[in-house]
Amino acid sequence: MRKRITLAVLALAAATLSSAPASAAPRAMEVKDVVEVRQIPETRISPDGRQVAFLVSEPSVAANKVVSRVMVADFDRPDRARSVYAGERMTNLGWHGDSITFLSAVDGADEVWSVPAAGGRPRKLFDAPVPAVPIGGQRFAFYNSYTPAHDAKVLRHEWSPDGRSLAFITPHLVQPDTRAGVVYDENKYGLQSIVEGQYSSARVGVWLWEAGRPRHLTDLDLGPQGGLGPSVTWAADGSRLELAFRGKSWVIDARTGGQVNVPLSNPPAPPSLGTDNFSAFSYAGNRAAAVRQTWSAPPRLVVIDGQQVRDGHNPNAHFAGVRFQPPVAAQWTDVHGHQASGYQIVPPQCRSTRCPAIVITHGRDASTNRFMSDTHEWQYPSQLFAAKGYVVLGVDESATAPGGPGKDWPETLQNLLEPVTMMKAAVRSGIDAGFVDPNRVGIAGFSRGAEVSQLAAAHSTMFKAVSAGEGGNGTVGYWLFGAQAPNTEETAKRTFGGSPVDPKAAEHWRQFAADLRAANIRTPMLLQAASFNAVASMELRAYLKAQGVPVDLIVYPGETHLFHQPAHRAAAMSQNLTWFDRWLTAP
Repeated sequence: MRKRITLAVLALAAATLSSAPASAAPRAMEVKDVVEVRQIPETRISPDGRQVAFLVSEPSVAANKVVSRVMVADFDRPDRARSVYAGERMTNLGWHGDSITFLSAVDGADEVWSVPAAGGRPRKLFDAPVPAVPIGGQRFAFYNSYTPAHDAKVLRHEWSPDGRSLAFITPHLVQPDTRAGVVYDENKYGLQSIVEGQYSSARVGVWLWEAGRPRHLTDLDLGPQGGLGPSVTWAADGSRLELAFRGKSWVIDARTGGQVNVPLSNPPAPPSLGTDNFSAFSYAGNRAAAVRQTWSAPPRLVVIDGQQVRDGHNPNAHFAGVRFQPPVAAQWTDVHGHQASGYQIVPPQCRSTRCPAIVITHGRDASTNRFMSDTHEWQYPSQLFAAKGYVVLGVDESATAPGGPGKDWPETLQNLLEPVTMMKAAVRSGIDAGFVDPNRVGIAGFSRGAEVSQLAAAHSTMFKAVSAGEGGNGTVGYWLFGAQAPNTEETAKRTFGGSPVDPKAAEHWRQFAADLRAANIRTPMLLQAASFNAVASMELRAYLKAQGVPVDLIVYPGETHLFHQPAHRAAAMSQNLTWFDRWLTAP
């Protein structure tokens, strides 16, 4: 069954956008277009394989919100999808007979709602028997820096194979026992949010809803940071539940609530993706639904039936009338022989004259073949840079390079700086090919990419402008994350010989960290951050300003690590476009 699906996917040619009508010339892409790309975060095929439910997220810059839309398509006509219900933030689709269930905070906190697959008004399936708990955002203990902060009574839900029972997971905050005189214990509760006042550890309740009422099975402790709770999988015979969370798993007897040592069989891995990038798989027999996208084609629904793969609903059909230049896969080798992958966009005019260049980096996301991926490009819109005449280099860090301590400090420092070496190798390749102007090169990165971008400014004169989003390199990581990472001290000892104030390690830190090498930095730097994370950039900003280096820190209130407010994303993109124009193209 899975083999037939695999063969079908591998046989499929790379997707391309349909051509715009001959009478309509493609228009230039705008910031709004990038922000408002519609995603399909989930698909859920019905148990009988006849219908596919899926979510479409619809960002709006003007309204500054993202609408979630539940849609349904017949499997045999996947291109003809109908809208079932639209509202704010919906997740965790399920099928129950002829209805679709989902989680949403329709009346204030996430609970289980149901809507007919034919369309209609949603109704809450039941009142969850627990109080609401803050989750998402930077809240602890139920923390996810990519999910907007909101309240929830239910974290997950999953129907039994026969549809008679619904397993659902509820969040609980376990408050410290003040009777023992302990108000807060970092080892037990981790790094907590003073703003929210949540000093607690995370516990989840495991429940069944059956015969019209809830039944409690058991509770599980998840530790100081419970994320968004465990995933839920039923055994095929409905006798057991498996809950999985951060490498741990629990198998629960659905009748007694006791833990058992009879593991569920592992579900088969998704089929090989071939030249396209597939995600959000759901299965029913030998039928599957998924989402496909590439560097040059935005997300759309596809269905897979045996050996046949067919395109389904395309929420981004308007991109057929938008002009852009498809990225081309690229590989680079640095001076140490390490290799990395990614993509490059070389505007046509840059093949006859050297152009300014922007390096975009974030771990190893450049080669994932996603359409203007926000987890790689963040607020650095590659297509808009290319339209303005920039060569764009999306560069991964090397998967073959050692990242940890070496046999001595010189080798360790070389390992730590390997990402900068790889970024320079990609630029040098463009210079040698004749399309990159060596005097007009910038670098941008989000999160891990921000660390690498600041390191590049501290250890190289190649880059003439930097934009670092939601992160930074230096001693800030040691100070900020020590409270929630018990192995911080051990890692610092292995890597540097100790903490930044340890006399045996201080010189090693000075040779590496961007903030301690601020006196070497002459590169103009733009810093962008959510308000909760702005502290990570304040020290380096102060050092650069003290020595007259142009630096701006822009703080966005109410944001998550991956910005979720469309107006903020648009503003940050425009700032980046202006910043690099100012330092790389202005006379």
